[in-house]
Amino acid sequence: MTDSRYITNDEYRRQKSRLTRAVNSGDPVKVLSAVEKTVTEWEDKAWPDDWSRWFRALDDARLKYIGAGWDDERDSPEDIRILSRFDELNELRW
Repeated sequence: MTDSRYITNDEYRRQKSRLTRAVNSGDPVKVLSAVEKTVTEWEDKAWPDDWSRWFRALDDARLKYIGAGWDDERDSPEDIRILSRFDELNELRW
């Protein structure tokens, strides 16, 4: 019997694979979605020791999305919604 406070090894492998596929796609929104889904699965559970892997990927994806500093060019309603999703997830790490 497994302890429901922890993710299983199978869950961890699936989450890590999902992140790897998203990063390899080169699409920052796919990375955002993968991290959102994983963090939701971690809710009310102990996070894995290497939880920062997901947030490093999130940081990299955000920089790629905004074009490494050109935030002013990302002002459409869709861009603002996506950037707010990045920001909401970043707040969870602290």
